[in-house]
Amino acid sequence: MEYFWAKVPMLLTTTVWRGRAIFIEDNNMGKALRVFVIFLLLLSIASLVLGILLFQKRELIKGRTQMLEEYLIKIGKVIESEQVESAAPEAPDVERDIAEVTDEVLDTPDLAAFWENYAYQLEEQELDGNPIPTLDLNKRRDVLMTYYLYDEVEGKVVRDPRTGYPMTTGDGTMHDLLEDVLAKAENQYNLLNDTRQQLRELREELLATINDLNSNKKLAREKMARITSLLSQIAQLEQRISDLQGQIAMLEEQIRELKDEIRQKENDIQVLEEEKATMAVAIKRLEKTIEDYKKNIARRGSEIRDVVQDYVAVDPGEKGRVAQVNPDWNFVILQLSEEFVKELTGDDRSGALPQVELMVKRGDGSDTFVTKVRLVQIKRDKNLGVADILTQWQQEPIKKGDIIFY
Repeated sequence: MEYFWAKVPMLLTTTVWRGRAIFIEDNNMGKALRVFVIFLLLLSIASLVLGILLFQKRELIKGRTQMLEEYLIKIGKVIESEQVESAAPEAPDVERDIAEVTDEVLDTPDLAAFWENYAYQLEEQELDGNPIPTLDLNKRRDVLMTYYLYDEVEGKVVRDPRTGYPMTTGDGTMHDLLEDVLAKAENQYNLLNDTRQQLRELREELLATINDLNSNKKLAREKMARITSLLSQIAQLEQRISDLQGQIAMLEEQIRELKDEIRQKENDIQVLEEEKATMAVAIKRLEKTIEDYKKNIARRGSEIRDVVQDYVAVDPGEKGRVAQVNPDWNFVILQLSEEFVKELTGDDRSGALPQVELMVKRGDGSDTFVTKVRLVQIKRDKNLGVADILTQWQQEPIKKGDIIFY
């Protein structure tokens, strides 16, 4: 069509010249030919105007078509050329526990079956280990620009045998390419809708999980507050128990020490009871002896004392300690040293006991003179002696533990 309108001016010019020749040849046709030339001139002007308008429309349609081609190629780059049909993985074992929270321990609580219908293929971003390919229409630009169906063998447009018009559908045409793009776009649109639905279901599951979590966290906070209070009480009780255990341990130690002390005292008491019984017998005998000695002493006086002392060889020094004091009877029981007993009775302890006066000093280290005592009887196997207190020499009260010296 464009070719035809491009040839119109040339045809009009040729016609004008031919008409002019005819006009010269035939003057009778001059007026009619003039009208015809004017008419052809008007038609030429109209055809020129239409050609200019058609050229502008051509540039507009061409620009639109090229822009559509370019943006269709760009759109193809965001449309996946393959649909992911990979098998979905097995649903995870972890499902949301939807059972009510109580103090009962459940081995198999009720679980939500959310993952059974979850579309895992919507998450796929790779195909056979590679990114999912998109449509590359730039490689098929020639097909995108092909409106009619061409026979590659004959190299001409294929026509519809029924209508005789050129065919615009079939393999290798723009229609076939656009249908393929439309089908893949529909697949991606369906995938988008499936993803939206899956997101809605996932949001609902997430909201349910959040509500459960918020409820359980509130309950957990209350329980944690209770637990914290109980832990504080337990800590106080444990500290109290620890203190009591310490006190119990201390008391048990004191009880053990007291038991040991009681046991030692009982042993000492038993020994003292035995000594007391022995002393009681000895005291009775000594009381009689004392009476006899008092009578003899009163009769014989200092003569006997001087004569006895002349026959006793006693070395100076400490001879023992005061074991018991009897102020009522004015005598003491002495714990004598073994050497002193041997000095008095001999090495075999069988000699007669002489009457010996011994001095007494304080046993606290001060060496304070207390009094004198006269030895009147001894128990040889235990190195014990009985002595009268010489009151005329007494400076201070005699005490248990005072030192006896000669």
